[in-house]
Amino acid sequence: MGARADSPAGDQIVAAGKSKKNRNLSPDIPGSRITLAGVLLCVVYLGLPVLLVGNLVDLFVQRVLGWCVGLWCVF
Repeated sequence: MGARADSPAGDQIVAAGKSKKNRNLSPDIPGSRITLAGVLLCVVYLGLPVLLVGNLVDLFVQRVLGWCVGLWCVF
């Protein structure tokens, strides 16, 4: 708490000195970081649709043009 306006000048100086020393009393909170759940959600929401659409395009090319370009052609 700060010094009152009607207090003596000595009290104001002491109170101001104390408040400057102890301004930051809260602990540091670490920043945000990626978690395993975040990685899994990215894989599910971004990787899975890309895989699905890519395989459908490969299947379409195989049926229409007769070229086997899909992952299943490697094995």
